[in-house]
Amino acid sequence: MTLGFVGILERKRNLQRRLEEIMRHDAKSRYLGLWGWLIIIVFAGAFLPMGGGGRGVATAQEEPPDHFVRFVVGAEGQMTFEGESVTLDQMPSLLDAVPHRANTVLTFAVANRALTLEEVDPTKGRLMNLSNDLGFNHFSDIGVHPLGSYGLDASPYNGHILKEITVDIEGDGEAENGRLSVQYAVQAICEAAAIPYQSEKSASLADPQRRRFIRSMHLKDVTAEQALLDMLDPVGLRFNLDARGLYLHDPGEYEPLVEKPSSARAQGTMPRVIATSPAVGAEDVDPSIGEITVTFDRDMGKGMSWTGGPPDFPPIPEGQRAHWRDARTCVLPVNIESGSYYRVGINSTSYQNFRSGEGVPAKNSTIYFTTQGASDELKRKLKTPRIISLDPPNGAPDVDPDLK
Repeated sequence: MTLGFVGILERKRNLQRRLEEIMRHDAKSRYLGLWGWLIIIVFAGAFLPMGGGGRGVATAQEEPPDHFVRFVVGAEGQMTFEGESVTLDQMPSLLDAVPHRANTVLTFAVANRALTLEEVDPTKGRLMNLSNDLGFNHFSDIGVHPLGSYGLDASPYNGHILKEITVDIEGDGEAENGRLSVQYAVQAICEAAAIPYQSEKSASLADPQRRRFIRSMHLKDVTAEQALLDMLDPVGLRFNLDARGLYLHDPGEYEPLVEKPSSARAQGTMPRVIATSPAVGAEDVDPSIGEITVTFDRDMGKGMSWTGGPPDFPPIPEGQRAHWRDARTCVLPVNIESGSYYRVGINSTSYQNFRSGEGVPAKNSTIYFTTQGASDELKRKLKTPRIISLDPPNGAPDVDPDLK
């Protein structure tokens, strides 16, 4: 009897129809009798549940992951996870804190293609093992993305975000006195990258931050992702993608995966720059100096964030890297030319790896100078604006309220 049932396992609907046909067969016939009906009833009771949903016959389709987190490795040990600076030793606890790991993909990126396998592979291997050990949906290598970037949801527009764009806006649209609203600037970036911008969704998730003003925007040959990161981070916003395009959201609505340094940990003072070479605002600098240095008032950690970009950031000689001369002085090898203006940042809003030994980031600052033979126009860039008069003067009493 058992062998006789092997070939007739069916889905519930088909089996129900067959049984109904059997029970309708020749109502006047007495062939089945009592025992025949009992066999049919027992058979139906035993095998109808087996047809429910095709369980055991069909393989359930795996649901796609619904969340992505991102780790980026850069030069000189720089690393970020979900937009914040981290160390590799922090990653086990940070990944363990990610919710819904079974539906989350851990993505891995490098900050630039110049990184060697020796710099990347040990970190990548450790993260792959952590991904498996902690039960992530899977681990994915996603190529080149900026330090400080974060995981984006799956979207038809994921490739567009890597498109290099040129955007030049000043005094147009919503601009006011050379300022642009965040939303207007994001719309311009999206248009250049051919990504639909979701204004209503952004309004519900990022209002009123999306109406904040930023400076005029002049971008050339940068990826849309980098442009959005540089613009949104200072105003405390993030972006994401879905099937309909790009939208803004306020990360303050969600508990961050990476804890930022607290004021309690800062204990009052940040590391302070006490010397630079060349000096800030220096003129007629010898172009053969070969290096820029910054010295802090205390022993620092091993990370660094020399920030900026062309044309003002000086080129670094091939085969050389920034390094710490001692616990307080960091050196940036450079190859500068005469008749030029240069500007180099010490930390920035997105990159803050100049930190004390206790992990407190140094205040953002800049080193700027001109070299021998620079024009008067370039030297004027060294001058900072200075108030020479106020009307009415500060502290003036009895000012006419109708003053215009």
